[in-house]
Amino acid sequence: MKLNAKAAQNLRRQIKTTLTDEGFTGKFADVDAVCEFVEDNGLTFKAGGKELDKKMLMNILGGTIELEPAEEVVEGDAMDEEVDEPKMADEDKPKSASSIKSGDLNRINSKAAQSFGKPTFSIGNFAHKRYNQKAAHGFGARQSVKFSSADAAEHFAAVIRLTATKGRHYSQRGTDLEIIGKTQTSSTDSAGGFTFNPEFLPELTNLRNEFGLARRLGRVRNMSNDTFSEPNVTAYQTVYKPGEGVAITASDATFANIQLIAAKYATLTKISNELLNDSALNIADEIAQISMQSLAKIEDYQYFGGDGTSGTPDFDVTGIRAALADIDTNPEDGAGVQLASGNAWSEVTRADIDGLMGKLPVRFHQNASFVCHPYFYFDVMVPLLGQVGTTASATQIEVEGELLYSWRGKPVYFDESGGMPSAEANDSMPLLFGDFDQGTRIGVVQGGMTVAQSEDRYFEEDAVAVRVTERRDIEVEFGVGTTTDAGPLCALILEDA
Repeated sequence: MKLNAKAAQNLRRQIKTTLTDEGFTGKFADVDAVCEFVEDNGLTFKAGGKELDKKMLMNILGGTIELEPAEEVVEGDAMDEEVDEPKMADEDKPKSASSIKSGDLNRINSKAAQSFGKPTFSIGNFAHKRYNQKAAHGFGARQSVKFSSADAAEHFAAVIRLTATKGRHYSQRGTDLEIIGKTQTSSTDSAGGFTFNPEFLPELTNLRNEFGLARRLGRVRNMSNDTFSEPNVTAYQTVYKPGEGVAITASDATFANIQLIAAKYATLTKISNELLNDSALNIADEIAQISMQSLAKIEDYQYFGGDGTSGTPDFDVTGIRAALADIDTNPEDGAGVQLASGNAWSEVTRADIDGLMGKLPVRFHQNASFVCHPYFYFDVMVPLLGQVGTTASATQIEVEGELLYSWRGKPVYFDESGGMPSAEANDSMPLLFGDFDQGTRIGVVQGGMTVAQSEDRYFEEDAVAVRVTERRDIEVEFGVGTTTDAGPLCALILEDA
């Protein structure tokens, strides 16, 4: 490939600018580092319609690319050996440098571009490739990208845009219809609009399960309809040692039903028309992030702090702290409740927290963890660790690839939904400890998540409303134990004044 000096200079500048914008901080003269960065980030540089290989990239950046003599090449990045020289009218033929006017040069370049093809420079479908690269390293609630692939994200965004525009034309409509066609999503055209079966959005359903703490700790049950029940052993059989010829005494285990009755929860997200015209990948991640976080936050609140009342945000759900407090009129009399040394955080001792660990039956210790507000951990637990000479780095452990803070080797999870108290109060429970998988159930109706939109809600703001609904229930009361036997859920309670 032969470029004239001006074309090579422009291409070199474009490549360097793109590399810098994408985060390259090395030296451009280090071609190996440049090529490694280009490969890792899915960049593709082209000139003359052909992709630049490592050698060409090295020559361009190093300024050693072979140049065509200026008098033989019309400005551009054409490959003279592959394309015949274009025929030009007399008025467009090159003149001497002293006689060419700016208007003449523009016309000459325009004619050359028509014959040779306009100089090309591209980085390929960078956003698409970059999204897939990030997803390959991890996607979901705690990652920078929310879907498993760019295709999945674009599919979700296409559904949103097509339903939002109700059949009207917009710049990406053809692309969105092609995406829907490729994924074979069933759709119906009604009054110029589209409705889509939510079962064709499995990525969104899977993503929902990753948001929030409740579904990370508790046992999720998939429900085929709005009701679900499973047996739970409340008392085991009695074992006897019968004498020879003596009848064995009958003994039956006692069971109670864990019943889940799903209710609908919904979130409404306002999306500006400017965002709808943005990249499909941006739309998908934005809506997924906002909607799923909103649904997860209220679920976490109910799971840990719901008080069973009918108002917002409890909605008749009894959470772990309320269930433990309801064991007895004196909450501290519950077998799984450890009474602290005072009613202030500053009065909590290391022995109080260790005593809480001792309340939990040994059979639940294998998968046990703590839950509290981060304020309690850093204001109370970390200073107490320091009393026994534990360094800050020793308070962290790795759980399933995630670095978590800990106490006595057990992970500590943080809740900021409002379900765990962020300040001291009489009779409050600032710290939970237990096997949440054994002691809680979250019922989620399969196919119960729906996505819909309305242009009317925010019409005056030039925005559309995206509604996401789900059907689910929470049950924790079976896991709190009694006044005589602790269950898989235990708590530290501050003294009453």
